[in-house]
Amino acid sequence: MKNLVVILTSIVAFIIIIIRPQIPGYEFLFIFPLAYLGCYIFLINPAIVKAKFIIGHIFSIYAGIRYIIAPTLIAIAGIRSSPYFLTSNTDSIQKATFLMLYELIIMSSFLNFFMTINRFRYNNLIKREVKLKGGKIVYLVLGLVSILIIILIPAAAENLSFLIIRTDSGMRVNEDIGSNIMFLRQIILTAVTMLFIVIISIAHERFNKSSKKKYFYYAVFVAFINISIIVGERRIMQIYTAFATAYVLINLFPQYKKEIAKLIFSLTFIVVGLMSAYKFLNVFMFDSYATAIASNNLDIDTYSVLMQSYFYGPQNVAISVDLAKTEFQPISRLIYDMARSTMGLNYLVKDLMMTTSDIFNSYIYGRFMPSGHPVSGIGYGYLYLGGLLSPFISVLFLNLAIKVEYLMNKTNALEMKYIYSYIFLRLADPFSSMPAKINIVTLILFSWGIVFIVSYLIRYITSKKIATV
Repeated sequence: MKNLVVILTSIVAFIIIIIRPQIPGYEFLFIFPLAYLGCYIFLINPAIVKAKFIIGHIFSIYAGIRYIIAPTLIAIAGIRSSPYFLTSNTDSIQKATFLMLYELIIMSSFLNFFMTINRFRYNNLIKREVKLKGGKIVYLVLGLVSILIIILIPAAAENLSFLIIRTDSGMRVNEDIGSNIMFLRQIILTAVTMLFIVIISIAHERFNKSSKKKYFYYAVFVAFINISIIVGERRIMQIYTAFATAYVLINLFPQYKKEIAKLIFSLTFIVVGLMSAYKFLNVFMFDSYATAIASNNLDIDTYSVLMQSYFYGPQNVAISVDLAKTEFQPISRLIYDMARSTMGLNYLVKDLMMTTSDIFNSYIYGRFMPSGHPVSGIGYGYLYLGGLLSPFISVLFLNLAIKVEYLMNKTNALEMKYIYSYIFLRLADPFSSMPAKINIVTLILFSWGIVFIVSYLIRYITSKKIATV
């Protein structure tokens, strides 16, 4: 069924693109759906069949959006598919088009290769009972500490919301917060995560003893709370949280796999949908979400522009091509990007030089702008390694994603299953740039990971002492 959908959507996209008026610079856009179809048939799908990696399905979805849906919207929107402030010339857009095609072929080839060589150990993994490995007392103490932080320093939880972002502020959620407040906020989020894991672990134990389905629903209820906690306007964080939450629930309650998937998907769709409405409809300027939605003026042009930005369309990649022509980027900046993205180390090297994101967005807006548009993986590679090696960094992280997926299936520690699955989904985005991936991975490892290690060691040491008494 999935193969038929891919074939039909690729053909329909190809037809729509070739019958629409040609856009200057996008003359080769029609190749995108055909290239994806070829890669899917000969590289992606065979790898999925040989090895049951989740990464294969995620890659096919990301690539399908980027090479089928986005080009179709661009063709329909025409010249209006690019924001007014992006002025890449036609040569740069054409070069970006071929870079994207090159990236798709290289990434699909390596995906097939990595999945093939890892299929035996992955497919032969022995499933073990998933258990909470850390000490509950440590997680409970962390929960109490987070409550004290919220009471004594309310600013630490100021841009946290539940289910929906409030609309009565008259301005956007303030994402520009100090490092101290950010640190305290991460303690709160870590406590919420660990308490969620403890509660679903208890629910699982009670379910195994009694077989009463109410304990499953208790776990689902707590999962809903975990997904509904919103940090600023970061919709992608809700998706990572939803994936990790669904993954651990399915491991604990495999008999309710389909029910978990439906419930988690439905809630995530609602939460992310409302967050998207807040961001793109400026809900903070209205008295309610309903009023903002009723007043919206989004059209096909807007959706095309969003696709160009969030799924790294030709216009986004063309900015990197333009930037490479005007300013040489030294390898020292790439190293600095790594340092600035690494949790802990980022405080030590702050403001030593501009990051690639600073330069990329400042080039777009014509003034200093540290954020705004994300840098694509191929664009990032092109800036530092040139055209031939431009996918190299993305290939390395693709391989890392496969290794992390193996670890998240191998471990039987409930905490590490959650941590690995969260990290995995960040790494599984095949077309994003290196700094964005390093930032999330190190943040999670240095917060949730350290808490788990401390909790595990305390439990191990105390159990040894009890055994010797």
